[in-house]
Order: sequence, then structure tokens, then C-alpha cells
Amino acid sequence: MRGRRGALVVAGVMAGVLALGGEGSAQRGGAASRPEAYADAALVVVLNVRNDEGVCKRRRLVRYRFEKERAPRAEVMMEREQRFFGHFARHRLMANRFLVTKFGSVIDLTSGDVIHDESLGEVLGIEGDEVVFHVENVHRGSGVFAFDVPSRRLRKLESPGTWALSGVRSPDGRHTAESTPDGELWLHSVGREPRRLAAGLGVSFSVIASVAGVGPPVFWLDEKTLLTQIDNGRLVTVGLHGVVTPLVEIADVPAPVTRPRFERDGAGTTSATTTGRRSR
Repeated sequence: MRGRRGALVVAGVMAGVLALGGEGSAQRGGAASRPEAYADAALVVVLNVRNDEGVCKRRRLVRYRFEKERAPRAEVMMEREQRFFGHFARHRLMANRFLVTKFGSVIDLTSGDVIHDESLGEVLGIEGDEVVFHVENVHRGSGVFAFDVPSRRLRKLESPGTWALSGVRSPDGRHTAESTPDGELWLHSVGREPRRLAAGLGVSFSVIASVAGVGPPVFWLDEKTLLTQIDNGRLVTVGLHGVVTPLVEIADVPAPVTRPRFERDGAGTTSATTTGRRSR
């Protein structure tokens, strides 16, 4: 991790796996040789809490404060049943102050208050001051919703645009890109037929993986370029015109037990994460 003054890094420790959060995370890398980089920084961690039988039924949100020339201080911010945070992290840091869970709950890290409690959503992204998430449930209204953090108001998007399309949304909001289990990459745009950009992609999962119907990871490097993979460690870029360009081969990448992912930290560094390993 590469810290900075006032920085806040969000992490999730689930079943022994450390996964630094997605959008809005603080910078990483290089701080091990520069202890002063941790001055006035904080690390927020979601920890498993196991009962006497060794079963995780609750999770704890802990903040570790790093201050110059002092040992890290741990502060338990909350403890909730395990469903509140869910499995395999995927939480996001917003405005260096709010923790957004994978389901769409929003926690104010300055006060420890849950300002939006959502257990049935799937976060699609953060745009400006809003957390956008999708709900598909017979017991409540389904659709795409946006929670405005400053006003704490929730609204349903009657015209969600590309938020309603399958896949990962582009930085300019014009398209989404979706990979399929058979190794194809498709581009979606509002009012247009899906267009296939590439084929022959893939991911080789561990024999103990409990995943099905999952394609390779997809990430937008910019408005015109996608990052994906042919197989574990064999990364390629794909343009909007379907040009596939080999990028890098990373040796000895372990077979993942969950879907690998690409993410970008606050310093603009893109990393590929599989089980227990991160490559930049």
C-alpha cells in the first residue's frame, strides 16, 4: 500500500483473503520502505467473527489508525450479522469518508452511522454524490435506484440508461461491456443491438471453485479500451472496433476460486487480483 496524509484505505478480510477495495481506495504500493507514508492514514478492515464452532455468523468493521512514530491503533466501529457485508468484500470507498458495501449500504466512517441500509441491492457504480444500485426482488420494488449521500435521499431511476444494461459501464457512460462464460466479449449501448468485440477469452478456475456461468474479468482502461484476458495471467486489451492486442503475460497465476477482477486505485494504478495474489 502507498499511503498519504489523510488517506483512508478500505480492505476486506474474508476467510483469510485480503482484498483491497475498489473505486476510491487510497494509493497503494511502496510504503513498506517508507513508514512515514502512513502518517495520519487509516486502514478500514472487514473481519470475520467466528463463534465457538468456528462458523462466521457476524462481521466486524475495524479502523486501524496510523500516526507518525506511534503504533497502529485499532478501533471497532461496528459489528453486524455477516449478511450485512456479504462475502468476498467488493466494498468501495467514496469521497474518502463513506464505505459502500457490495449491496448498497452506506456507512459514514467519521461517525460510524449507517446512513443507508440496503441488503437486497447490487452496486452498479458511484457517480458524483450518488450510489447507484440494482434491485431484483419480488418482495419490494425492483429497478435501478440512486442514493444521494449529501441529502440522504433515495430515488428510483425511471430512465436508467446504460445503468440498466448488462456488463461493466464505460467511464463516459455510453456503453457497457459484458463477457460470457463461452469466452465472448459484447458491447451494449442504449437503443442499439449488442455487438461482439472478441472471442476466445477465458479463465481457468480452481477445482474447488464454486462458480458457474462466469466469464473472464472486464475493465475499462478508458472510454475506448477494455482490459480482459485470454486465460489466467494472459492479459489483452480490446478496442471498440474489436482489435485484440496482447498486453502482458504474468507467470504462475494461481487458479482462482472466485471470479478474478481488475481495479484501479487512487493513484491510477490498475491491478489484477486473483486468489491471494495481486499484480500491477
